[in-house]
Amino acid sequence: MLSEHGIEPAIEHYGCMVDLLGRSGVLEEAHTLIQEMPMKPNAAIWGALLSACRAHAGLGVAEVALKELINLEPWNSGNYMLLANLYAETGQWEEAGELRRLMRMMGVNKDPGQSIIEEPEFQLTIKHLEVKKKGECLAQEDCHSTTWGHKMGS
Repeated sequence: MLSEHGIEPAIEHYGCMVDLLGRSGVLEEAHTLIQEMPMKPNAAIWGALLSACRAHAGLGVAEVALKELINLEPWNSGNYMLLANLYAETGQWEEAGELRRLMRMMGVNKDPGQSIIEEPEFQLTIKHLEVKKKGECLAQEDCHSTTWGHKMGS
């Protein structure tokens, strides 16, 4: 880039390349690029790699990425959940459980998920509370969610 265009690559350029390589499924190449960057990679760089690992079942590289992310942003529950979900998808339930225990030990809480339904006249957001025990929310009367409507344009 520097020789052809006279532009010194910034961290954002490296982030784009890591994302492109990761989406293409060449996780090791993306990891090598991170290791060879002339600057210290940030959470966005490692997060792009971790997301790609989930899409392409790259467990080994995902574990490395999460270790780096824990150092950079230990409070971000999304990072832990990406790897926990990858463990679960590959049948590694013990590892998924260990990661959840690590989150509890470090005081990291998973934010409740939410669904958004948009219609021309209104938007409905449903926030889902975290279910504490498996099977706790089987009956409709046992499930609690907060809903509110918002009239579009108001």
